[in-house]
Amino acid sequence: MGFVKSFKRRVALARGEKLPSAITIFFASKKKRRDLEVAKFGALRQPAAASAGTLTLSQAKSKSPYLDPEWYAAAHALEGPVEAVRHYAKYGMSRALAPCAAMAAPDGQALAPWAAEYFVRIGAPLGAPGEKKLSPDEPSALRPFSIRNTARKRIAVVSAIFGGFDRLLPVDPAWAAEADFYLFSDRRFESYWSWQPVQPNYHNADPRRSARFVKLHLPIYFAGYEWVIWVDGSVLFCASPAAVLGAIDADNLDFATFQHPDRKGLIAEAAACIRFKKEEPMVLAEHLGRLQHHPAFRTGVLYETMAMALRPGAPAVRTLSNAWWRMMAQGSKRDQLSLPLAIAEAQGEAGGLRVGHLPDDINRSTLFARSTHIKRG
Repeated sequence: MGFVKSFKRRVALARGEKLPSAITIFFASKKKRRDLEVAKFGALRQPAAASAGTLTLSQAKSKSPYLDPEWYAAAHALEGPVEAVRHYAKYGMSRALAPCAAMAAPDGQALAPWAAEYFVRIGAPLGAPGEKKLSPDEPSALRPFSIRNTARKRIAVVSAIFGGFDRLLPVDPAWAAEADFYLFSDRRFESYWSWQPVQPNYHNADPRRSARFVKLHLPIYFAGYEWVIWVDGSVLFCASPAAVLGAIDADNLDFATFQHPDRKGLIAEAAACIRFKKEEPMVLAEHLGRLQHHPAFRTGVLYETMAMALRPGAPAVRTLSNAWWRMMAQGSKRDQLSLPLAIAEAQGEAGGLRVGHLPDDINRSTLFARSTHIKRG
């Protein structure tokens, strides 16, 4: 029940009572207040079943105004609308279930891909939150160096979620025919969709650095694939992996990511990191001081790497990854502050790195959508 409605009901109950009794009524438990309503008014303001159903429906619709309780109950073999709204409020978003027929995938239960994108773009808490820590002997989790492209697929899609900052976002099951999906994480998830869990082999007290390690070592883990598409844990696929490669000049590129939409240059990015509290000032000062004599330090190029595509077998990509990790491991965890310099080193070698860009930026992209992080503490 909302605070205003609850307050008004307490006032109605306390009206006409002496101050000590009124105070007792105001701070009574919910059950006690309901009992007092029966005694004072002869009945609850609403029948018990209707009250529970209406309350739960209100809570569910605060997350999704598209819920059709009758349809949802039939789709999931639930007892009725009241049970449907309770089920949706507890499980619907985390399992990416459709709230109504218009948003349903062909299986009649899951969200259609367009509907998942819509929920992410309006800030709804779509996706499975991390549960308990992933056990080191979890039998369902792959070991990173045991990954084999046995189906001879062209594409591996990779993400990482550490520290419980992000929900695991769904992917269309049909996309598994063209790509393998891998998730590095220290958590278990209630739903995995097509993601295959992978045990991390690198651990850092800072979960962001744990995720960056995976991101910057993709050529080592996935050498058996022609292409790897990386997405941060907070990024939803809005199109198939093949469509992502189709949106770039894949035949003539080794690496592609977004151009930064707002800034150019490392110093401007470092200043933004201070403004948005993304990194410690002293860490940034030491990072820039260490790299200030690099030939590409004053380049006016900056990237946003929430999504990127790369050829893991290209020697220049391995050079890029090695240089990128070296700079980041010695300094700031903000990988944008090392990538332009690593790219310059990889381009400077024989058979240099061929770099391209994903179209638009992450906020306007039709290929990806960015979700919000889970709020902590």
